[in-house]
Amino acid sequence: MASSQSDDVSEWRPSWYDVTLEDVLPYRGFVFEENYKIFKKEQHWVLVKMALQTVAPGLEEPKVDAALASLMKDATQIADEYRKAHPYEIFVEADQISSVPINAVFEAARQQSNWAIDVPHGLIPPLLHKLIHARHLYNQFTRFRGTPKRDLKKKTGQFAAAIDEWLREKPVEKPEEKWTRTSAKSIKYMMDRMIQGKGADWDSFHNDPSDDEDGTTAAEDGANSDANANGADLADSTVSRKEAQTITKAPGPDKEPAEGQQGLEG
Repeated sequence: MASSQSDDVSEWRPSWYDVTLEDVLPYRGFVFEENYKIFKKEQHWVLVKMALQTVAPGLEEPKVDAALASLMKDATQIADEYRKAHPYEIFVEADQISSVPINAVFEAARQQSNWAIDVPHGLIPPLLHKLIHARHLYNQFTRFRGTPKRDLKKKTGQFAAAIDEWLREKPVEKPEEKWTRTSAKSIKYMMDRMIQGKGADWDSFHNDPSDDEDGTTAAEDGANSDANANGADLADSTVSRKEAQTITKAPGPDKEPAEGQQGLEG
């Protein structure tokens, strides 16, 4: 007699799968695009999540943050040592020029990690590239709008701080002077394009910094407000985890973001 049960594995797989990798990754201090996914293939994010559970059995936020921070610090140390040993070498990866072989550095960090060593070769580089890119966007956006008020009261996460060391950049409390004279509409347009991976399109408004309908500048529009990140501010750093999961990063899954390597040159 044929079984009446559906062959769809989603009907019987354990609830463990209901918590995705994106659910447990740090999100405050990062800028993501809608419905982002680190990996296209489910087995890839499952393997990374399983590896994280060796050091964070309950996938506790602070433990996951610390695990990723340790990996990032190892990568930075390996890169620094490589630069000292090979000061004149230049590499091109994902159309970016770097003084270190970035993917090889990330793999070397994986191999000496107490948790990432369990992740198969080839998965850690895209994971780090995408999270680095998301942090880079956050840092860049604070230069346009300033750091959101809620973030000013919070300590920077370990992983975000480790990425800042890798990028050699940090968020700023107040927007840079030139951006305070730019309209909020132009800033929003520029940030939306950057989130989508299209680039800022500077030429579209640099000759007309006051094109907002109500005439407000970015500073007047609330450089430290807690509005939505897909609008003009850094909501991913100020909203709840549930809300943050509607915000995702660009570019698309399994593509190494070009801007994720900012700050590596030289």
